[in-house]
Amino acid sequence: MSQQPDSLKEKDTRFFTIFVFLPLTMDTLTQQRKQLPKQPGVYRFYNEKRQILYIGKARNLYKRVNSYFSKQHNDIKTRQMVKQIAYIDYTVTNNEIEAYLLENQLIIQYQPKYNVLLKDGKTYPYLCIKNEPFPRILPVRKKIPDGSLYYGPYTSATTLYQILRFIRQNYFIRTCNLALTKENIAKKKFRPCLEYHIKKCKAPCVGLMSEEAYDAQIEEIKQLLEGNLDPLIEQLEEQKRKAVEDWNFEEANHLKNRIAQLRAYKERHAVVVAEVDHAEVLTLVQEGTWSAICYFQIRHGAIVATRTFFYSKEASLAELCSAAVATLIEDYGDRLQKQWFTNVAAHHLEELAAFTGFCFKQVALDDGLYRVIQLGIMNAKAVLEEKRNLARLHQRKTGDWEVLKRLQHVLALPQLPLHIECFDNSHLQGDEPVAACVVFREGKPAKRDYRVYCLEPTEQPDDYAYLRQVIYRRYLPCCEGERSLPELIVIDGGKGHLNAAAEVLRSLGLLQNTTLISIAKRLEVIYRLSSSEPLLLSKNDIALKLLQQLRNEAHKTALQFHRKRRLHQRLQSSLTRIPGIGPKTAQRLFAVFGSIEAIREATLTELIQAIGTAKAKRLWEYFHRERSSKA
Repeated sequence: MSQQPDSLKEKDTRFFTIFVFLPLTMDTLTQQRKQLPKQPGVYRFYNEKRQILYIGKARNLYKRVNSYFSKQHNDIKTRQMVKQIAYIDYTVTNNEIEAYLLENQLIIQYQPKYNVLLKDGKTYPYLCIKNEPFPRILPVRKKIPDGSLYYGPYTSATTLYQILRFIRQNYFIRTCNLALTKENIAKKKFRPCLEYHIKKCKAPCVGLMSEEAYDAQIEEIKQLLEGNLDPLIEQLEEQKRKAVEDWNFEEANHLKNRIAQLRAYKERHAVVVAEVDHAEVLTLVQEGTWSAICYFQIRHGAIVATRTFFYSKEASLAELCSAAVATLIEDYGDRLQKQWFTNVAAHHLEELAAFTGFCFKQVALDDGLYRVIQLGIMNAKAVLEEKRNLARLHQRKTGDWEVLKRLQHVLALPQLPLHIECFDNSHLQGDEPVAACVVFREGKPAKRDYRVYCLEPTEQPDDYAYLRQVIYRRYLPCCEGERSLPELIVIDGGKGHLNAAAEVLRSLGLLQNTTLISIAKRLEVIYRLSSSEPLLLSKNDIALKLLQQLRNEAHKTALQFHRKRRLHQRLQSSLTRIPGIGPKTAQRLFAVFGSIEAIREATLTELIQAIGTAKAKRLWEYFHRERSSKA
């Protein structure tokens, strides 16, 4: 993951590899989406030309990003954007508020194409302090060069109105649009409105609040919107002390409440601590030979840019930091500050500091900036986890692909066997014969596609007859196109089982469209229709191991189902010994109650509802007498 993939370039391949942006296939992009963390943060979409398409925020990065690809969007703009996405980048935050603010800063800096509201020509809203006597504070969509002050833009209207609500709850700001000139006030053209009576305004329209006192409020609000909260809080603390000294306890209480509200506001909305105004933060996390570096650019106490680098080869901390800083110098140049904060010990950075002139300071646990370092560590760990999962997925898929290629080679298959089905029968001297069909897709079990079959018993136990039944039932729908035919069909058995299955497939007209083989248990030999000689593979051959896995899975599934059927049959037979209870009635009882114990504990009314009055009375009397005799 990286903030700006186009700016990542290899610096020195002798000791590290920087993750370089490349156009991704849809398959790789899908894998990347599946590895996104389920945490709040900001995501960025890039196109093949390495341009930022869109910056957005999310409470859950995994759900939000994947929602773009999992549903059909109604608006053309979003559909066009999704088609262009070639790379996804993200930054994890502690909470949704931080994601809101970070998204806002990044959009201001990069101005992505699809973040503009093209449909109605609107832009993101601003908070405007009007250039007028007793200024109003209003949300606006467009800047007008009339001398007013504009703060924003805010990418979330919710954030803007939260700030505006906080201002109106803690300051006496007018909401009317009256022309409050000195002449109009002196002429008493106005009278107090409802806002004055509910103590939301001090009625400057009738001279009950001076312009100096009103402007003092506006100055406080400017500091609030600029993020300079600490000086403002100190100033209010001094005013509160003075009010107490003057015995003006009502004013002191009002100032106390305002200070508490400002501190709460600061805690909710600060992306970083206010101990530093301008600085660079570099956080490094190393796990084995893999390393990730997260960079934050702090301006005016807020994160305005974020980058993450991934290194896959073993390197020292000094080399890793040197490579990252070199990339940042190339991209940002003179805009980088001399002061850097990091979690790397100073002795690793002495040479880098001497070369660049930067001052690197390791942040201690008790330092206020450690919260920012923790945020960087969280992002770096998220990168490492994503790369680890992608590597594991790639390794597994590569291994599966090699196995299928080997199987295609040894069996001389016309195509790669992406869809394989295997059959096995199970019975006890012809009692309750069943069969199982297991399905492997791309070399892995597809358990949702497994099927089991109850077979018609024969006069004498006949494995071949049972196999013919299940093959016919399984592949008859393939003749009508209701089910796809696998590239490879495997039978658990010898040459006779192979011929029995081939006879059915030939009668259905499907034998020429698939490959049929059987694998015998004792010698682990493979029988094919194309050769009279059995195929014997090495015990360590990966193709043989896959066939053994198929055979064992089919055998286990058939055996489990057969045991279940036999148990069910025994339970049913224990009921059919009761006069008047036949197999169908027993089957209905098990369908309703599920077990002998539940049937025995059922009330007469429940039994009547299940099987009728006459049979229910016989059954209830039988169990009732049984309990009485045991007592």
